[in-house]
Amino acid sequence: MFVDLPQNTASDIRKFEWSRGLFSIFFLCLLLLYGSSNVCSAKTKTSNMPQAESVPKRIIVQFHDLPGVQFAGYIAALENGFYAEEGLPEVKFLWRNDEVSPFSMLANNQAHFATSWMAEGILARSQGIPVVAVALQTQGTSACVMIREDLFRNLDTISSLENKKVSAWFGYDLSGRAFLTKNKVNATVVIQRRETCQLFSLGYIHAMIATTWNNKPRVKYLLYRNTIRYITFKECGFDYPEETLYCNETFLGQHPDLCAKFVKATFRGWHKVLEEPDRIVETLAHQCSKFGVCDDTFVLRQQLDAYMSVFQTDPQTPNNGQCDQNRFDRLTDDLISGRFIEKEKRPAFHDFFVPVLEQASGKASQNVTQPKLPHQTNMSNDKRSNDKRSDDKRSDDKRSDDKRSDDKRSDDKRSDDKRSDDKRLDDKRLDDKGAVHK
Repeated sequence: MFVDLPQNTASDIRKFEWSRGLFSIFFLCLLLLYGSSNVCSAKTKTSNMPQAESVPKRIIVQFHDLPGVQFAGYIAALENGFYAEEGLPEVKFLWRNDEVSPFSMLANNQAHFATSWMAEGILARSQGIPVVAVALQTQGTSACVMIREDLFRNLDTISSLENKKVSAWFGYDLSGRAFLTKNKVNATVVIQRRETCQLFSLGYIHAMIATTWNNKPRVKYLLYRNTIRYITFKECGFDYPEETLYCNETFLGQHPDLCAKFVKATFRGWHKVLEEPDRIVETLAHQCSKFGVCDDTFVLRQQLDAYMSVFQTDPQTPNNGQCDQNRFDRLTDDLISGRFIEKEKRPAFHDFFVPVLEQASGKASQNVTQPKLPHQTNMSNDKRSNDKRSDDKRSDDKRSDDKRSDDKRSDDKRSDDKRSDDKRLDDKRLDDKGAVHK
């Protein structure tokens, strides 16, 4: 049965259906726009993310400071083409950025390698940041506490800095704070930047934690007189490596050979610095001038000479980026005792440091018989000579032992013969005595 609706009611229903259709079309358009925007953003994110297995077209290195002698090896490796000789793609250097830390750059896949101090890396690893040390640049500490002797004559020991203002360099001040904590000094730590050197020179800061290779010539240059007292970290029992080369843990797992080649080329650069220091100073001065840092070649040469004594502490043992586990353990203990790291989050040594050069050398030795270098041949000859001398000594010792044994047997035989003769003589005497009685 059909029922006719009133005219106004039918009109209202038609308006409602028409508006509902418009709303459906509008809603469908919104869904299409939203879906397309998600697809575009997904494509953008995918394009920004590094490919998991592909070799990067450019190696990005994030440094923890502005150009200086602590990066001379990298600059020398790039200038002499060592990275290219190892088959690496283009290498690009990024200098210090106060807005982001080197470890953040690694964690966010914005850099493949980064530099920082060893203590900073241990802290980052304990916080779950996936960074791995692949080479130690310095094998000792050059850190010290600098005090204006002419202004603060009573500040002659570490304990005298109690409740004083002490500055430490921004970005790697952890070592300075850990040093003060270990020596039970409660001081006000001022985060140090480039302008802090002038504040120290004017006496607004009681002491400055710095490196002898960097700030010693710089502050002397500012003051023009030797009125600074130096208290080194080493003499206070805080002797740990400083500059360290890090990379992303995932990147290392995907490209171990590339990481090994980068480390090898970098340390070729460092050894080139040892051979031609004047040449690298000129290049450094050019780089420093771009960033407004000290570009005086006289000061840079002083800094470089002082730094290389920390880079290679033993002239007989070339620095190849090795890491001593005992030093790692002691530094980690100091960071834990100073409450900079939780004991439960202590990183393991084999998780913190991966000897990529040793692993690459071991892999190569399994596949190819490596030719011996001249000094290795001499060492082998020396070893054979030592072995021969040892064999000759053992033979002489054996002959001596055999002779002593023969002599002992001869002595024993003579003793037995003498006893036998004595017994026969005694028997003869008894026989003679019996005959006389008869």
